[in-house]
Amino acid sequence: MVCACVIWGAITILVRDLSANLHPFEIVFFRTFFGLVAIAPFMFRPGVLDRMGEAARLYFWRVIVGLISMLTWFYAITKIPLAEATALSFMTPIFATVAAIVFLREVVRLRRWTAMLVGFGGALLVLRPGMSSIGIGEITAVASAFAGALAMVLVKMLSRTETTNRVVAINLLFLTPLALIPALFVWTWPTPTEWLWLAGMGFAATAANWLTVRAFALGDTTAVLPYDFTRLPFVALLAFLLFGEVPDLWTWVGGGIIFLSSFYIARREAQIRKRDRDAATTTKVT
Repeated sequence: MVCACVIWGAITILVRDLSANLHPFEIVFFRTFFGLVAIAPFMFRPGVLDRMGEAARLYFWRVIVGLISMLTWFYAITKIPLAEATALSFMTPIFATVAAIVFLREVVRLRRWTAMLVGFGGALLVLRPGMSSIGIGEITAVASAFAGALAMVLVKMLSRTETTNRVVAINLLFLTPLALIPALFVWTWPTPTEWLWLAGMGFAATAANWLTVRAFALGDTTAVLPYDFTRLPFVALLAFLLFGEVPDLWTWVGGGIIFLSSFYIARREAQIRKRDRDAATTTKVT
């Protein structure tokens, strides 16, 4: 998981650097295109590209919210300090819990509601409305976290009947041509060096996705999720060394609060799932 976080952090820095010449919407397209190239050898395995059937509607919305999440995220990290954007990205699990309540009718009790409110309080510390201006960068960072949360819920729904490889392949297959549409309005041909960096970013993002999935497959969510916080100091360090950005105290405090509330929510969900599995096993035995 730490390796995945390092790669994601490096991609964040790379997007900021590439945005000096390329619009973030165009970078999104190349990220998806080269990601598709990276998984192309695995797409023709049996069952990966079979007919979608009743899952087509879920795939459609997964592609839409996934694209919105990427467009807003890449745009945000070109407009606001990278540490601030990273801190706000920790809101995704909190928004995902809210989305699960609305769309999956999941029951959330007092402790998780409290954790969500604390997390939103942390976001307010990062944003500090009234004390500092909230611009388009902050708005798009929060919008990206919200869209990413919807994508998480849709993946959860798809995972009931679809394999992980199939979800990833179909998502990139349809996401790539869709991402080309906004890119065409701001198109600038990359330089030879930028082509190399863009290709590397696409392949690196695919590797980071695999490492993240593998980490959660090998360990419990509550054991793996804390390492996600390593993205904040890593990104903050690189942003300071490369761009001279110095995150303020409230970014660290608010980011820490958001992350801790997200971790608690994940921990409670893992406990509930374990309790439900144990109850189901006991019922079968009896």
